[in-house]
Amino acid sequence: MAVQFRHESPTVFRHAFFVPAAAACTSVEPTPTLTAVAALNVTAVPPTRTIPPVPTTANSPTETPTGTAVPTHTAVPATPTHTPEPTPTVPMWVAAGTAVPQPSAIISPENAHQLTELARWGRGVINDVAVSGDGRWVAVAATTGVYIHNAQNLQAEPSYLQTPASVTVIDISSDGSKVALGLDAGITQVWDMGNGTLLFSKPQQTWQLQFAPNSETLAVVSENGVEVWLVSNGEVLQVFEDAFGIEFSHDEDKLAVWDYKTLSLFSWPNSVLLREIGPILYTVAEQGEQKASDSIIADVGFSETDEPILMNLPSYPNGTTGRVEFQQGIDGQLLLTVPPIALLSERIEGACNVPIYFADPPTPPQAWQFEFSPETQITALKYNDVGFGGNVKENTSIQFYRLDTGQQLYTLEEGVVDIAFLPDGETWVAGFQDGRLQIRSIRDGSVLDEVDAYESPILDLVVSPDNQMLAVQYLDEVKVANVADGVVTQRYPAVRVAISPDSTTFALGYADGRIEFRATGDGSLLKNLNSHTDVITALTFSLSGERLISAGLDCQLNVWQVPEGILSGQLENYMIDGLLPNESEFTPMRVWDWYLPSTEPIIVGRFFNSVGVWNLSDGVLQHVSEPINFVNDLAGSPVGSDFAIAGSPLRLWQINPSEDFSNRWEGHRTTTTAFSPDGQLLISGLGDKFNGSLDVWLVNDGELFHTLGDQKITALAFAPNGYFLVSASLDGLVQLWGIP
Repeated sequence: MAVQFRHESPTVFRHAFFVPAAAACTSVEPTPTLTAVAALNVTAVPPTRTIPPVPTTANSPTETPTGTAVPTHTAVPATPTHTPEPTPTVPMWVAAGTAVPQPSAIISPENAHQLTELARWGRGVINDVAVSGDGRWVAVAATTGVYIHNAQNLQAEPSYLQTPASVTVIDISSDGSKVALGLDAGITQVWDMGNGTLLFSKPQQTWQLQFAPNSETLAVVSENGVEVWLVSNGEVLQVFEDAFGIEFSHDEDKLAVWDYKTLSLFSWPNSVLLREIGPILYTVAEQGEQKASDSIIADVGFSETDEPILMNLPSYPNGTTGRVEFQQGIDGQLLLTVPPIALLSERIEGACNVPIYFADPPTPPQAWQFEFSPETQITALKYNDVGFGGNVKENTSIQFYRLDTGQQLYTLEEGVVDIAFLPDGETWVAGFQDGRLQIRSIRDGSVLDEVDAYESPILDLVVSPDNQMLAVQYLDEVKVANVADGVVTQRYPAVRVAISPDSTTFALGYADGRIEFRATGDGSLLKNLNSHTDVITALTFSLSGERLISAGLDCQLNVWQVPEGILSGQLENYMIDGLLPNESEFTPMRVWDWYLPSTEPIIVGRFFNSVGVWNLSDGVLQHVSEPINFVNDLAGSPVGSDFAIAGSPLRLWQINPSEDFSNRWEGHRTTTTAFSPDGQLLISGLGDKFNGSLDVWLVNDGELFHTLGDQKITALAFAPNGYFLVSASLDGLVQLWGIP
C-alpha cells in the first residue's frame, strides 16, 4: 500500500539551530569519487539521407505461403500493396557548430503563438540496436532517426536516415540491403539501404521486428499478434493472432511462433505445422524463493541443429519467481537453470536513511529475452528493473553463460539498453543509456571498439545570465555548451550544476558529495567544497552571488560563502515522524530543488511531496506546505512573489507576507516549468516514458493558450534576454525556440 506521511499539525518540524558546519542528520558512506573527463567538442550529424552502398541480392521474392489451418493461428489472403501516407515534415535541424538563426523579437504574450523551433542539438538516446546477417553493419534506433555504423570501425562517421519520429525498434536484413524500423508515432517502415529510399510505410505500432534469413520477408510483432510481411511492399502473407513472439531458424526452413503456453513450430515458407511444444516446470523453489506452480515461455532461439530452445520462466499466480530455465525443444531436456538475482534498482529514499516504497517490495528482476551463439554455446540473458518513483535510469544486468556446461562467464551492469550478437560468434554489440555504442568479445566481455556518440536523458538545464553559456544536466554527466551554436566545450561526470549571477563561475555537484567552483571561460578548477557525504540533490547561487546553497542525500542543507568556499552555516531540517512501524523518532526529509525569490533573504525548497520556506539570515524553516501530489520542479517569477510547482497538477502559488503560500490557479500534470523573464508567461513541460507536452500559459489568469508540441520535456529555461526558450527531454535532445 502507498506510504502516507503523518502530520500532527499543518507543519510538523523540529527546530535545529543555524550552526556553522553542524551535521544535519546521520551521514552515510560516501560513494566512490568520480574523475572529471577531458573537455570534448561534440558535433551533431548533419541531416543527410546518404546510406553506404550495399550490394543487393538478385533473388526473386519468396512465394506467398499457403498456411494450414492451425488452432489460434489464422492465415490471411494477400492484401493489396499499401500506399504510404505522406511523411510528416521533420523539424529543422541546426548541427552543433552552426550559428542559430536569430529571433526577431523577445518572447511575449502577444507573439508566443509564433514560437518556432530554431535549433535542435544531439543525436538522441539509443532505443535499440541490430546487426546485419553478413556482420557488416550495426544499426542504431535513436530518438532522432537511424544511424548505420560500420561494424569493423565504430569510430567512422555513420550514415543517417532522418525519420519523422523517434525510432523504437529496428532490424537489418541478413544481406544488409534493407532496414526495418518502428516509430513511436505508430508507424512501421522499411527502407532500401542501397539508395536510401523508403520502400513503404504502414500505420502500425510495432514492438519487435525480424527479417527472415532470405531478407525477403519480415516478421512484425504488434498488438495484432504476429504478422509476416513481404519486404518489397508490406503485403501481409500470414497472421498469427494470439502470438507475441517469432523466430526464424538459421537454415530458413523453420519458423517458431509462440505465446506464453505454446510454441508452434512450422516449416517455412509453406507454413505447415510440424509440432507444438509446451513449457516444462523443472525445479521447485529454493530457500527464500516463491514456490512456482507453473511455467511460461518468455523467448525462443534455435540451436546449431536448428532445433528450438525455449527460455521458460517458473511462475506462480501473481508473477514470476525470477528463475530462468532453458528447455530443449526436441526432447524437453533441461539445458540450464539460472537462479534469481537481486534487485537492480535503487529504493525510493525521500527521507534520510529511510527506504520508502510506493507499494510492497517488488519481485526479483526477470529476464524476458536472450541471445544465443550456437558456435560457442554462449547465451546472454538481459534483466531489467524499471526502478521506483519515476526513476528513468536503466537498471539492467546482462548475464553470460555457457549453455552446454552451465558455467557463468561474466556479468555486465552498466545500463545496457539493448544487445545483439554478431554472426561471427566472437563479438556482440551493446547500446548504453549513457550514449555509448560498443563492440565486445563474447567470451570475456572485453571492449574491442567503442564510440560515445549518443546522449542520455536530460534532467535539467541552466542558461547563464549573460545569455552565452548553456549547462545541460544529463542522467550521468553535465555538458557545457555555447548558446550561439550548441558546441559542447566541457564535460563533467557531475549530477548538479548552477551558474553564478555574474556568469564568471559555475558550481558542479557530484555523486560523492563534492562541490566544485569552476571558471566559465575555460572550466579551470577554482575551489573544492567538502562537507556533503552523499549525492548533491540541489544547488543554487544567491541572487547577490555571495552565497551558494546546497542540499544532498545526506540531508545536509549547507550555505557556503563565495568565492572563499567557506561553509558558513546550515539550514534547519524538515523533520517528520511515523515513517516506520513503532518509530517514534523524527526523520529529516531531503530537499530536491531550490528557488530564490526576488526578495531575499528567503529561499524555497521542494521535498518529496511538499514545499518549505527558510530565512537565509538565520537558517530557520519558517513554513512547510501541506502534502501535495508529486512535487517535480520549482520555478520562480523574476518579478513579484509568484512561483510555480510542476506536479499533478501544475500549480501557481504566491508567497504571502507571512511567508506561507496561497494558491492562484492550477493546470494539468507537468514535470517541469519556467517563467519568461518579464513574468507574464509560464511554460510547462511533461516528460515520462509514454507522454510529452510543451505548453504556454498566461500567468495572470492561468489560460493555456498555446501548445508547442508533444516532446517528452524534462527541463525548461528562458535565456535572460527573453529571446530564446530552451527545452530538453528524456530523448536527450536540446531544442531552442524563438520568434522567427
